[in-house]
Amino acid sequence: MIQGGIVSSPQSAEGATGAAKLIERVARVIVDRGLTVPAVLFLELNKPLSFLWGQSALLASPLLAPFVGVENLHHLSLALGDRQNVELLIQRIEELSKERRVGCLLNQI
Repeated sequence: MIQGGIVSSPQSAEGATGAAKLIERVARVIVDRGLTVPAVLFLELNKPLSFLWGQSALLASPLLAPFVGVENLHHLSLALGDRQNVELLIQRIEELSKERRVGCLLNQI
C-alpha cells in the first residue's frame, strides 16, 4: 500500500504514517548537521541493499530496541525495507538542503 508516497504493508496503515514521520525526522537531522552530501552518497550506494537493511534492523531489534524504542525500530525497518522509501528520504534531504541554501542566500542579501 502507498500512502503519502510511503510504501508499507497493507496491515499497517499507521506504519506508513510512522515511516513518513521517521523519514522527515531523519532528513532534518542530516541537513541540520551538514551531512547532506555523505548521507545522499551513502543512501544512493546502498539503495540496492535496502531490503537487506530493513531485515537487518529487525534482526538487530533486541540490541537496538532499548536505544531507539520498539515502535521507532518497526518504522525504521518499514522505511528501509523498500527502495522507494529510501528514494523519498534522499529527495527529502535534497529538498531541505536546497531550502536551507536559499534561506542562507536570502539572509546575505
